[in-house]
Amino acid sequence: MRWLICLLLSVSQSWAWGFWAHRRINRLAVFSLPETLFAFYRNHIEYITRQATKPDERRMAFSWEPPRHYIDLDRYPPNLPHRWQEAVELLSIDTLHAHGMLPWHLEAAFWDLVEAFRKQNTPQILKLSAEIGHYIGDAHVPLHTTANYNGQLTGQQGIHALWEALLPEQYGETYDYWVGQAKIWRSVRDTLWKVIYESHALVSVVLQAERTATHQVGEIKKYTYRIRGNQTIRTYSAAFIETYHTLLEGMVESRLRKAIHRLASLWLTAWHLAGRPVLSPVSTYIEESFPYDSSHIDHRCGEGKFSQTFFRCAPTHGSSALPFEIPKFNTFTFGVLSLSSMNRWFASPYYALLYAHRDDDEAARFVGTILRHISLPTPAYALDAGCGEGRYARALAKAGLVVDAIDVAVSTPNVPEGVRFYQKDLRTWEPDRHYHLIGSFFTSLGLEIQRWDEVKSIVRRLASWLLPGGWLVIDYTNIHKANPVTEEELVINDNRFIIKRWQDSFMLHKSIQVYPADGSSPTTYEENVLKLTEGDLYQIIERAGLEIKATWGDYDGQLFQLTDSPRLIFLAQKPVS
Repeated sequence: MRWLICLLLSVSQSWAWGFWAHRRINRLAVFSLPETLFAFYRNHIEYITRQATKPDERRMAFSWEPPRHYIDLDRYPPNLPHRWQEAVELLSIDTLHAHGMLPWHLEAAFWDLVEAFRKQNTPQILKLSAEIGHYIGDAHVPLHTTANYNGQLTGQQGIHALWEALLPEQYGETYDYWVGQAKIWRSVRDTLWKVIYESHALVSVVLQAERTATHQVGEIKKYTYRIRGNQTIRTYSAAFIETYHTLLEGMVESRLRKAIHRLASLWLTAWHLAGRPVLSPVSTYIEESFPYDSSHIDHRCGEGKFSQTFFRCAPTHGSSALPFEIPKFNTFTFGVLSLSSMNRWFASPYYALLYAHRDDDEAARFVGTILRHISLPTPAYALDAGCGEGRYARALAKAGLVVDAIDVAVSTPNVPEGVRFYQKDLRTWEPDRHYHLIGSFFTSLGLEIQRWDEVKSIVRRLASWLLPGGWLVIDYTNIHKANPVTEEELVINDNRFIIKRWQDSFMLHKSIQVYPADGSSPTTYEENVLKLTEGDLYQIIERAGLEIKATWGDYDGQLFQLTDSPRLIFLAQKPVS
């Protein structure tokens, strides 16, 4: 938010869209949600609507709050980093506080919402959803992306409230708010910055339309006077407001519509990334009143100095603490399957029997698809990360690559001569060379890994082992196409397999009970796979510093389809510089 508008206006002097528009955005976003999520949010629509203005109330109590509402792009360098840590290193925290951090804060708040969904913490989900709605609304306002936020640098004081409050409150009831159903975002960071740059591109139009309206109506007729209580207040005339609104050619309506649809999409994406958990009813809401005690410390923005009359932010100088941490992943604890139990299943002959259809021909086909889409030097070094019994290591070697293979649960994979094998843990192993291609095949990335931050850490390690221009391939099961059969019985070479499948909010589970052909006692094995969606992996790969070049749904390189594709495959490249 910005300074209170100096020009006295008869309508709301609230910052941003004004209370009416902020609440309208939050309320209508609920109706763009798909059925399951709509049923949850609809029950709390009054709270979501009411809470939309809480960040505006908070800004008058805490100096760390105002920079969350804007970003002065014209005060930042053109190569502004989109990653928070990089921005801090380049510009310093004080600079970011001074010129605004709206997109960075929005991204941090989004990951807090993902965490709340994962924890199924309904009161926190609703509070964060409502407040994110406020910041999304701010991001769609052109004047929230410029240091000339109130026209004070161009002699157009008052344009802030004119655009954000007067116009929507006067014409908002006539706008069309049918925006269609929310969509899952492929990259939250990219989309948020797209919104910011989209808004900033409209600043010149906002200012020029005001000049043109002033010229057409005339300075004398631009303002009128009204009596409020015992005060005479100057405000914009009806003729000027109408002329200005016409010259904007639907801009205000368009920004409102986009804010509504993108807010719903952000909620949906957070729920999707959290694994689409079942949401429980709420018994209490999180209610707040302001101001708080001035000694309050915000863990995302550091300690700010309370001031009844402040502007922008009064940062704590010299502090090395980061205003917030991106991303903030939760740590979940499950019953951990022991390494010996993993070894028993992956090294058993029954594993090879059950997955005999996953053979060398399939591996060779997939490797061929990959190599047709990328260019590698000769010789090219490859790593099969989580190689299992070695079929992908064999396929890579057969294709002419110099191959290393690693797996913690297998001691003697069937790999050809020349392939170096390490029975090591990816979380601690350090290779003695870097690679042109690293593959994590057949969902090996999520097998028996029980925390999202572990996957994030492993992907970052894999990315660090790539040479500039190198490629990472992640092949994962499509959890939305997972085998729906809950129990089945198979007989393979007279061995009887009884397989049971189930899932919870975080994991796919499989129990395999084997009755050996020789009549010996049955043995039960387990497989557990972390549920990772397309959005999960997209964000994790992107945050590892890689550029996603393709998302496939099968081993032939067909485009990924959420409900139809058997696999979820990412092809990502490390930037050359």
